[in-house]
Amino acid sequence: MADVVAPISYAHAHEQHMHDLRTYKWRTPPEISRSRLLSLLVVFLADHGRCLVEAAGGTAPSAAAVVPSTKGRPGPQRQEQRSRTAA
Repeated sequence: MADVVAPISYAHAHEQHMHDLRTYKWRTPPEISRSRLLSLLVVFLADHGRCLVEAAGGTAPSAAAVVPSTKGRPGPQRQEQRSRTAA
C-alpha cells in the first residue's frame, strides 16, 4: 500500500486535458499532448514535491506507479516502457 497518494489532476469529458490523457497512450502520441502532460507533471512536482516528501515522513519516493490502460491494449504499457528506458 502507498503511504502517500496525490492525484495531480482531473479531466472533464470533451476538454483538452481529457484528449491529452487519452492520446498519449496511442502508438504514436501527438507530441503536443506529451508536452502538455510532461509540463503539468514538472509544474506539479515543482510546486508540491516537497509537500509529498514531507507527507511521506521526509523520505524521497522509492517507487512510481504505472496505471494500466483499461482498453486491453496488447504489450507493455507505454509508461512501463518509458520507465524501463529511463532507468
